[in-house]
Amino acid sequence: MRKLLFIYFALLSALVVSAAAPIDSLLHVLDKTVKERSKYVDEKNERLDILKKELEKTPDLEQKFDLSLEIFTQYKTFQMDSALFYAYKRIEIANELNDPAQQRYAQLNLAEALIITGMYKEAFEILQAEGNFNYNKEQKSYLYHIYHSLYLLMADYTLSLKERE
Repeated sequence: MRKLLFIYFALLSALVVSAAAPIDSLLHVLDKTVKERSKYVDEKNERLDILKKELEKTPDLEQKFDLSLEIFTQYKTFQMDSALFYAYKRIEIANELNDPAQQRYAQLNLAEALIITGMYKEAFEILQAEGNFNYNKEQKSYLYHIYHSLYLLMADYTLSLKERE
């Protein structure tokens, strides 16, 4: 019995030591990444500059609409004020296209940006104004994702503890 306990503890301690090594190496990778933050920010800004120049040069509105989505997507995890700017820009382009499907899609982008910035009421109003249009499968999925995000964040940040219970 003692031998069995000794073997058990010896194996357990070996597992703990071996598990600590990968965690330690991951922490080194994380430290290195944090130290090189400015390099990653510069790379992101370079990509965004290229996309913005392409957006300015392109005469085709459809291509502008697609490029502005790519810029919006890049900015929404990086700089929210710029993401909001490009959400509004998408609405302008969609209005120029005079395409109701693109207009709804641009409005959904704006609602998403507003949710991320904590403007839940404004986002909710946009979603309610969108009504029950005939969304394609991709847009319907995006709409439900935005509603889901909105309701989760509203539940987390706008309810008191009593209301949550």
